Parts: sequence; structure tokens; C-alpha cells
Amino acid sequence: IEDAAVHMEALQEELLIAAAEELARGRAQQSVEDALRGEVHEGANESKALQEELVELRSEEAQWKIVQQSSEKASKCALDEVEERCEALSSEEDKAANESKALHEELVELRSEEALWKIVQQSSEKASKCALDEVEERCEALSSEEDKAANESKAL
Repeated sequence: IEDAAVHMEALQEELLIAAAEELARGRAQQSVEDALRGEVHEGANESKALQEELVELRSEEAQWKIVQQSSEKASKCALDEVEERCEALSSEEDKAANESKALHEELVELRSEEALWKIVQQSSEKASKCALDEVEERCEALSSEEDKAANESKAL
């Protein structure tokens, strides 16, 4: 009986040790599981935060794309407008050059006409002076003949 009691005590001690070990393993496993759950929870929170940041970044990227497209469209419109203005100015410049050429040709023609009119006027003035001189000479000659005739008439 004593042997059985000693054996029973030894078995109880072994059971207690085994139970303590099992309890310690359970606690350790629970701690590991709790730690893993904590890490999983932290990972889930971090994943959620990263997903929110990704959504925000994608939204910002979409906004930047819209801004970039708007900027490109505005730049293209401004460039098109500048090109149109340049073409219009070039066309106006061509018109002005053509008009300037035509005015220059007209000026040359007017100067030529003016020179001809001056020649005609000078010729006319010379002819008028010559005619006037001739008339004066005839008048003097007639006056002289009239004086002679009057003297002859008196003498007669």
C-alpha cells in the first residue's frame, strides 16, 4: 500500500507537472495567439490606412491628370490663338506691303505727272511771256507807226 501511495504521489506530481507544463504551454500559446492577433489587427489597421492613402493618392493623381489635361488644352488653345494672330498679322503685313507698293507706284506716277505739269507750266509761262513780249513789241511798233502817221498827217 505504501508503494502504491508513493507511486500515486509520484503520479500526482507528474500529473501536476504535466498540468503545469500544459497550462504554461496553453498560456504561451495564448500569448503567441494574442500577439499574432495584435499583429494581425495592427496589420489590418495599417493595411486599411495604406488603402485609404492609396485611394487619396489615386484621387490626387486623377485631379492632377485633370489639371494637366486642362493645362494642355489651355496651352493648345493659347498656341492656336497665337498662330491665328500671327497669320492674321502676316496677312495684314502682306496687305500693308501691297498697299505701300501701290502707294509708292502712285507717288512715282504723281511725281512724274507733277514734273510734266511743271514742264508744261514753264513752257506755258515762257510761251505767255514770249507772246506778251511780242504783243508789247507790236504795240510799240504800232504806237511808233501811229506817231509817224500822226506826224505825217500833221505835216500834210
